[in-house]
Amino acid sequence: MCSRRMQRESYADGLWEFLRRWRPKVFSYVDLVRVEIAMEAEERFGVTIGDEETDGWRSLGDIARLVAGRAGGRTTETEVLGWVRSLLAVDYGVAGELAPEGDVFGDYDQVTGWFFAHKRGGYPIDPDAAIDDG
Repeated sequence: MCSRRMQRESYADGLWEFLRRWRPKVFSYVDLVRVEIAMEAEERFGVTIGDEETDGWRSLGDIARLVAGRAGGRTTETEVLGWVRSLLAVDYGVAGELAPEGDVFGDYDQVTGWFFAHKRGGYPIDPDAAIDDG
């Protein structure tokens, strides 16, 4: 019994520490998609992108300019733009051509769908389908 109480207290302490550190920043699915794209870009192009820098991304052009600028001539904005479009199509199930300067992250519901499609292996979600957790 004492061991179980200690486990609960340890868990509560860990949870409190997590909440204390992350309380100032509330993450949305849009933030998570941006960070996942940044991590993929870091790996693909050998660049470093801070989480706070992704907050300013509104368009695919924003991503392409930042990555190409950081790559030091190893890639172009056009190449990055093609890569991110491909990433969104294959991994996130995004259908259709996305304009380079269109506000792709402004539609919260759309980007949330991308996030969950990514978690399902790139298959888009039918919003009218019932969710089966079983």
